[in-house]
Amino acid sequence: MDLVNPIVDVFSRLWDCIARRTSYIRKLPKNLDSLRAATDRLKHLKNDVKTKLDLAQVQQMRPKEEVQFWIKSVEAMEGQVNEIVEEGTQQISNTCLGGYYPKNCWSSYKISKRATEELTVVEELRSTGNFSDVADILPPANVEKMPCGSTVGMDLIFKNVWECCNLGRCVQRIQRDEGSERNRKEDGVVISRRCKRGIPFPNGKNKSKVIFTTRSEAVCGRVEAHKKIRVQCLRWNEAWNLFQKMVGAETLNSHPNILKLAKIVARKCACLPLSIVTIGRAMASKKTPEEWNHAITVLKKSASESLGMEDKVLPLLKFSYDSLSNDIIRSCFLYCSLYPEDISIYKSTLIGHWIGEGFIAEYDDMNEAFNQGHYIIGMLKSMCLLESGHDEEFYVKMHDVIRDLALWIGCECGMKKDKFLVKARLRLIEAPQVEKWEVAERISLMHNDIRTLLETPKCPNLITLLLNNNRELKRLSNDFFKSMTSLRVLNLSRSSIEEFPNEIAGLVELQYLNLAFTPVKTLPDELEILVKLKYLNLKCTTKLTMFPLKVISRLPMLQWLNLYGSRFGDLELEDCGGAGLGEFENLKRLKVFGITIRTVYALQRLFNSQKLSRCTNYLFIEECQGLISFPLLSSSSSSSTTIGDLNCLKKLSFKSCLDLEELTVSLVVVGEGDNDFFSSLRALYLIHLPTLKMVRVVAHHLCFQNLYHVKIDDCDALEDLSWLVDIQSLQYLDLFRCKGIEEVICGGVVEVEEDSTTFSRLRHINLRNLPKLKSICRHALPFSSLEVIRVYECPELKKLPLDSNSAKNTLKKIIGEKEWWDKLEWEDESIKSVFQPYSKPIDK
Repeated sequence: MDLVNPIVDVFSRLWDCIARRTSYIRKLPKNLDSLRAATDRLKHLKNDVKTKLDLAQVQQMRPKEEVQFWIKSVEAMEGQVNEIVEEGTQQISNTCLGGYYPKNCWSSYKISKRATEELTVVEELRSTGNFSDVADILPPANVEKMPCGSTVGMDLIFKNVWECCNLGRCVQRIQRDEGSERNRKEDGVVISRRCKRGIPFPNGKNKSKVIFTTRSEAVCGRVEAHKKIRVQCLRWNEAWNLFQKMVGAETLNSHPNILKLAKIVARKCACLPLSIVTIGRAMASKKTPEEWNHAITVLKKSASESLGMEDKVLPLLKFSYDSLSNDIIRSCFLYCSLYPEDISIYKSTLIGHWIGEGFIAEYDDMNEAFNQGHYIIGMLKSMCLLESGHDEEFYVKMHDVIRDLALWIGCECGMKKDKFLVKARLRLIEAPQVEKWEVAERISLMHNDIRTLLETPKCPNLITLLLNNNRELKRLSNDFFKSMTSLRVLNLSRSSIEEFPNEIAGLVELQYLNLAFTPVKTLPDELEILVKLKYLNLKCTTKLTMFPLKVISRLPMLQWLNLYGSRFGDLELEDCGGAGLGEFENLKRLKVFGITIRTVYALQRLFNSQKLSRCTNYLFIEECQGLISFPLLSSSSSSSTTIGDLNCLKKLSFKSCLDLEELTVSLVVVGEGDNDFFSSLRALYLIHLPTLKMVRVVAHHLCFQNLYHVKIDDCDALEDLSWLVDIQSLQYLDLFRCKGIEEVICGGVVEVEEDSTTFSRLRHINLRNLPKLKSICRHALPFSSLEVIRVYECPELKKLPLDSNSAKNTLKKIIGEKEWWDKLEWEDESIKSVFQPYSKPIDK
């Protein structure tokens, strides 16, 4: 027996070693695909950073060394990746035994392993490339003289400013203008839109805005403001250099005649930076003289049809729109103008609207449609027609001048001005008169204060109606939707609609209906008429009690149904004739499903339903009496609750499960193949779980690969948060009202390297009402992405895990009570002085 055990042990170790290598060989194609995709994403980010850098250099700003070093690192990585992909492709093509096994297993193993290692490096580079600022503002000269060039649509403003010769008149005019100017920021005067884009001023964003911090500053600087708001066109050499960078050397050198033609195109851009960037990007793929000659013809025609400088800009920019590859992308671009000016647009909602409109129609399921939508967003960003929003991963935004361009084109270049009726975020109390609705095809009144819609508009051509975020909107007339026979997209989310307008059931063309975050109480049986409905969002309808389950389950085209956080849950489902969750299985096309579960029985039924578990994206587990432990994944032989095929889950929430004591996350293979649950989960919320003592995570480095948001609220028995440390994708951490937590990273980190991945992507830390919290971490961390720290009612937290190397070039704010900030302890005064400028103390 003594002899057998060592042999078995050796054999076991040998087998583990062989199994690991076999896995690398088997997964070579998958690893190469993952590496290609990650590198492509990195390239797009690099291009965005280089574009920002180019514009910053035009503004005479100094590029940051870390940005330049990052770009060089990415370019070096691209060469290594190309080498790995080329070698890997050769190995895949060189197979034996019917194509199942490579001829050279050792080479395949090494390449696959290299691909996996390089993938980690690529992701790390991508995580460190979200620079808030790419360049530093050079200190101005004692006397700065700006040459007077032509102004763009600003002549009357300059005349008025010039005429403000005395202080009193100037103050009055500034106050009056500020009161009427809707495009303002706090106490500042914003003129970005009227400038129609000349050189962007160095305020850290790609905006041509002149912002005075106070009115007195505006008054005292009126002469300087006059000079600076006369927005300058670039000098020719600056314009040409920028144009060359946008087009790229490969294109410019692809034919002997293109360089000469490119200079002609560049001059047609009127030396305006935005025109140069957008048109340059549009020409980056044009490698024949014929394409460049066509561009010159189009730009000449645009210039000849323009009356003045202001009218000249939009026709120039329209060239970028015309250069888009197909009508689908053009339609998607124009649709973005329905959103308010200078707002971040949630990608998922935008794509949902596109699908409802029918722009994205050639797809087998909703997930494929959303993938196509993300591809289109990437195309528009690469053409500088969209830019990143406040969170690059989930939001985009539209430059205000580009938005003007889209509205102008959407209204057929100004010929049909009412085709797009857009009055978004204007603080309207009443809607525009119904006469203006008659010829409109798309109407956006979102983000206003409209309370009632009691008229009956006649708008048979209307396709999209966006009324979302009118939080005071409670009543609509009985015949409000009567004439909207062509309506496809209706968004009433975040309004105060309580009674479902039955007339909606008569909208036979409707494909998208969003009632999320409304107090709607019932849905009528007449919904069965909506045979074309694809998307129904009822998220967080906390007062919904009547739900025609049998009617909904018979909608033939429904692919997206979200009841996450809805009052209507499994208890109500069981009351519907005992049919319960099984009714949803009748939705043959269902691909995205959100549900609220309140019993252990229903939870097991969900997991046992192969169809529903495979399409569940959003799961809200509330109350669930008797749920003591929850293994998110366990072996098929276990009798406990299993996660089954729930491999598309993106958001998981537990709330008020008063018996839940343990949450276990482990990576276990169920049956054949790998379970991808952990690579899909994006958000995990643990709310009011008073008996939860333990969150166990097995195989840290494999779990939660894309988990970006963790919220723990009112979990008094939970003390150990060490499982958070290895979630490398974590961006938002919210810890609220947990009486037992003393440390976030228990025991601290013995030694933290400069390139430590601990919380390397963490952007926001929110700590509130944690009476025992003494430490986030006992040692300083690099926090290479950290932007905001918020601390409220954490009296024992005397020290932050920061040193002079923490959160370099990323930190924006440290927010907390003034008393707390004043009592913070630092290693030395020099570190305190580093973070003092970011402090935003508030009184209790």
